Amino acid sequence: MPRSEDSAAQIRARAERLLRQVDTAAPPGSPSAGLLEPVHLAGAAVRDAVDAPLSVAVLAESAGDDRVVSHHLWGQILGDRGVRISPERTITGYVTVVRLQPVDGPSVTLGPATVDILDRDALARCRRDLLAQLDSGGWDSLPADAGWPEVIAEARRLGPATASDSRGWLRELYDLYRAESFAEHLLGATDRPVRLATVHHAAMPFARPDGGLGQPFVEHVPPAVALPADTNLTDGVLHRILPAVARVVVAVQVPASLWKLDGDALDLVDLPMLHPHRPAGRERHLIESELVRAGAVVVLPGPDAAVARFTATLNGASPSTVLAGPESRSVLAGRVPPGEYEQLRAAVAGTGLAAALAVRAERAGRAHLGLRGAIREVVVALDRAPAEQPAPTARPEDDLREVLGRIAQETAALIEDVEEGIAGSRACLATGMTPQDAVRQAVTAQVHAWPQWPVLFAALSQQTVKRGSGFGRDELPDTPDVFEARFRAAVGESAATVEQVVDAVVANWLSRRSGRLVELKAALLERVEPVRSRLVRPNREPVLPDLRRAVQLDWLAQVRPEENNPAGTPVQPAGGATAGVPRTAAERQALRQAFPLDPVRPLPWAAEGGLRTRSPHGGHQMAVMRLRREMVEATRRLALARLAVELPRRAEAIHRSLRALQQRLPRTDSELRALVDGPDAQLPPEPPAVVARRLEAALDHDDDWPTLSEER
Repeated sequence: MPRSEDSAAQIRARAERLLRQVDTAAPPGSPSAGLLEPVHLAGAAVRDAVDAPLSVAVLAESAGDDRVVSHHLWGQILGDRGVRISPERTITGYVTVVRLQPVDGPSVTLGPATVDILDRDALARCRRDLLAQLDSGGWDSLPADAGWPEVIAEARRLGPATASDSRGWLRELYDLYRAESFAEHLLGATDRPVRLATVHHAAMPFARPDGGLGQPFVEHVPPAVALPADTNLTDGVLHRILPAVARVVVAVQVPASLWKLDGDALDLVDLPMLHPHRPAGRERHLIESELVRAGAVVVLPGPDAAVARFTATLNGASPSTVLAGPESRSVLAGRVPPGEYEQLRAAVAGTGLAAALAVRAERAGRAHLGLRGAIREVVVALDRAPAEQPAPTARPEDDLREVLGRIAQETAALIEDVEEGIAGSRACLATGMTPQDAVRQAVTAQVHAWPQWPVLFAALSQQTVKRGSGFGRDELPDTPDVFEARFRAAVGESAATVEQVVDAVVANWLSRRSGRLVELKAALLERVEPVRSRLVRPNREPVLPDLRRAVQLDWLAQVRPEENNPAGTPVQPAGGATAGVPRTAAERQALRQAFPLDPVRPLPWAAEGGLRTRSPHGGHQMAVMRLRREMVEATRRLALARLAVELPRRAEAIHRSLRALQQRLPRTDSELRALVDGPDAQLPPEPPAVVARRLEAALDHDDDWPTLSEER
């Protein structure tokens, strides 16, 4: 079962792993593979749910004949009043999708636009909805699933007697028929390029030849010549088929400073405005279809409360997250204060985006449950299928194949865990200490062990460094030279310290992971070693040494990064300082810049000419403490910068070694069979019950996902 906190990406990774195991259980070409088509379709549904764009819909109540609100809204909410995405006025509503792409820069830039056209099934649903509204005056005798020929014939007969309050449904029915006739070869098309200005021109109100009374149905139906499938969407073409257009998608680059989306793309979906007295027909279908996709909805209410009544009829199809926008009439009249648009923008980028992410993960989780259900149905079908031969007794080959498959799975799990376990949030030493804390502790101890500190602290008298006779007082350092020399030596020592800490992190990670392999080590010894003579691939190295390396991980502790950046080479950390041993003049200069003291300035307790002539408190014990603290911080900073480089390098080196090992291991079922039965073996088809048990094992492995995801 998917966990509620799993992201869509995690659910997709889980589904992909399950599909790989299903294909291994029933390889392509095997008799059982023919039953897996529903499983692969369910897997595609998971991918579709994960890849679906994040969207927030905008639903407004109409206060007149206008059918869109975006031209009053988008410029304000996007951050540029001059941007024009939809026409000034239209009586044909359609969906406008503004695909936000945050970029660095102060302005809003319109990108290319595309058009999606309704398919035949969607248009049939719209037609049925419209016919349902014409439920009087003889129209109720027409079947709900009547096609266009029956509808046209009935319109010629009943059109003149249709009540005036139903003429609007009749006009919309005619517009839908006309658009579908012209778009016969374009139905269902998606991502058709179009100029945004063309959409604006096509959506402009037009004078009807029938005076707006739907008379063409009564007298005659003008012939409509279907447009070719490759027709360019010009003004005239789009004007004819606009009622069949589902959505117009516009890519818009917006300032990242205004739209803080953290790298996520977001669709703002402007729905047709909801007419308070006509909540049906084509526009209802468009609104419902988009609300099913949306993660949240911004509601612009009106005086008739039509939006609230409409969403109450959707039976859960409307998003649960509702963001309150300004009143629709205020938006249309331009009476909304700019501050409200800024609040709405922040709500969409914050609450709206979070809701869309949660909805996408929830839908991906449901799709994953559908995938598991499809696998279970295949298991049931296999159990009911008559076996072509008696179930064979367990063979050593089957047992061997199972062990080899488990070794391959554990190797894949190791590869997935390398980065996080060594250089990520779970990296730690055996004591539980993080590598950063271990480096800080070691470097602090090294600097505190310098011999200059006991000399300085012994020279304190009344909390001030005093020169003169006595223990070490004649050896007090006057200039930073001695500390710079110690600092250089400490940087070299810290490089070795970082290497030791990285080794300890790797050792702890290997110890944690090796615990999972105890059972496989025993299986390798008891089941695989006795048949080692079989584990030889034609013209390739024996596979047994690689299997041993896969279950005995000690060899990974010796893996080091490639020599393109040797471990001893200085690296450039943040701040410009150079960690490690300097080899060039530039590196020596960088190391000197990292030294926290002015190399030509005497120390506070120096003899004549020192700072004591300027400040009588320069030799206070706090100056000694501050000097030691600065030395510790400078050395630690370089050591931590080196650690930040070396941990990922070591993880990458181990990752490459494991991937190379994985490539050498037997992976496909055919390769495993060739190993245990010989390359020319002709095996009989496996009984359905055997494949069913493998599929059940894949489901059991999928049930372990929470444990595996925590371990990785």
